[in-house]
Amino acid sequence: MIKKLLGIIVLGLLLSGNAYTEELNNIDQNALVEFDGICVQNIHKLDVINSYAKIQKWKDMPPDLDAMNAPQVKGSMYKSWGYQKENTTYLIAINNPENVFTCSLAAKYFDIIKFKKILSEFYPINLLNKNTQGIQTEEVYKANLIQSDKAIILLTYSHSDQSNSFSITILSPND
Repeated sequence: MIKKLLGIIVLGLLLSGNAYTEELNNIDQNALVEFDGICVQNIHKLDVINSYAKIQKWKDMPPDLDAMNAPQVKGSMYKSWGYQKENTTYLIAINNPENVFTCSLAAKYFDIIKFKKILSEFYPINLLNKNTQGIQTEEVYKANLIQSDKAIILLTYSHSDQSNSFSITILSPND
């Protein structure tokens, strides 16, 4: 009887460990689904993202945190929020400086190689430039999207034991 009970407990622990690992493995896919659904699909409709943020009750970024992440040039529609979904915190920012629409999403990643593989499966992209400084890498991609054949995707990520975070931005001309 005790052996059966221990067997059930061990099996339960193994299954819950597998669920946790599966959840971690899905972080990258989920983040890109969020980016696509919020930013890419609505890049020329920043007002829709703003309305969606209100409906979903996303939290406005506190001024001190916003100042750390804010772009140098803020357009009339600049806004940033944070929200949580499936135990992951996402930061979103929209902007419209100088005839360009931008939307950014920042979060943690699990495996940056997997993340970039999924990114290239989502969109037809070509790497234009890559720079690394310290623990941070910035990659600039040309993206040929339904929304714009002139879109740029900017991926910035850290690679250290303490911080596996990324920011991904779509930039599209306001034509």
